[in-house]
Amino acid sequence: MPRQKRNPEDIGADVSSHLSWDSSLDHTNIHIDVVNDIVTLSGTVPTYRDLWQAEHDARVVPGVAMVDNRLKVASCVSPEVNDRQVRDRVRHVLEWNPAIDPSRINVTVENHVVTLTGKTETYWQKSKALSLAADVIGVDEVVDRLKVEPPAGVTDLEIIESMDETIERLNIDIGAVDVSVDKGLVTLKGTVGDYRTYCTVEDIAGCTEGVTAVSNDLRVG
Repeated sequence: MPRQKRNPEDIGADVSSHLSWDSSLDHTNIHIDVVNDIVTLSGTVPTYRDLWQAEHDARVVPGVAMVDNRLKVASCVSPEVNDRQVRDRVRHVLEWNPAIDPSRINVTVENHVVTLTGKTETYWQKSKALSLAADVIGVDEVVDRLKVEPPAGVTDLEIIESMDETIERLNIDIGAVDVSVDKGLVTLKGTVGDYRTYCTVEDIAGCTEGVTAVSNDLRVG
């Protein structure tokens, strides 16, 4: 039985409350608009991480099917940092994180837009590097050009089997979700009941050994 759709005003109120509740997020200049079950976020946030976090917070609210994230980064750093300083800061956080091999990652910055190139051994290391860069003050955007190059030997079939075992172990009901793997690229298609399941399935794919990329085409409904 399909779930009953919530009133847009109630969805908007809950999204606003959830953004306000999240003390890790500066929600001061975020504006919320809801049409049916689609939430649009506009306005400004001080860091690129806040831009990601605001979308995540909005999507976990019951009744939200999609988030149209139109937020912009407006850094409040004073005095303003230049591109070289931003690059140095990104290099620093990568070098100090034990999960990342910074020697394999190149960092370039132009107009406060950070581009990461190079390679990581796992998909989750790539995601970690992007997240670390996004949390640096002065970064307006992070462009992902990293490639995952896992050790040889993990087949597509082994990736699917490992994901299936994890989903079963965690007792996750993924319904009619279709999981396919092609040369390490995991593609997720279908509909899940809530955003928590959406994120969990995506996380499982991203943390599975041998995965080089994740294409998440799941819908919440």
